[in-house]
Amino acid sequence: HTVGGGKLTGPDLLTATQWSKADLENAIKKMVKNVGPMSPEDIAQAADFLKDPGVSARIAQQKKKIEAKLRAELPPPSFRIGEELFRGDKVLLNGGPACTGCHRFAQEGGGLGPDLSLLKERVSGVMLQSAIENSAYRIMRPVYEKRKITKEEALHLAEYLSHPEK
Repeated sequence: HTVGGGKLTGPDLLTATQWSKADLENAIKKMVKNVGPMSPEDIAQAADFLKDPGVSARIAQQKKKIEAKLRAELPPPSFRIGEELFRGDKVLLNGGPACTGCHRFAQEGGGLGPDLSLLKERVSGVMLQSAIENSAYRIMRPVYEKRKITKEEALHLAEYLSHPEK
């Protein structure tokens, strides 16, 4: 989800910020089947977060902090390494399959998964890196559960996927 950043896997929650707290809590309770158990306190805290008038600014500030921390811990992102990992020219450290086996990007690759050529218009930076590293999408989860993509690989893949023009 985003709050004002457009639809990702889940919908943009900007309109939900205008809902009553009770309606928000009910909607969050319905998501338990997708995200796992949440205590009543967790649900109330999530609703309060979305009701905060500064929620978008808080999210932007937190994204910057997370990105800075990740960048400090990792080498600079490399488009070339990301391209090699995506294509399978460089093997993923934990043995996962190359992205191009399922995904199309910039006129090459498979058609089983979604075309990632326009991905940068929806998600980028730390959000994209996290999505790659965690492979939380239902069809990808069993494949990468025991073959995790490393933080460093995700960094390079995110750099590559952020530049379809190259």
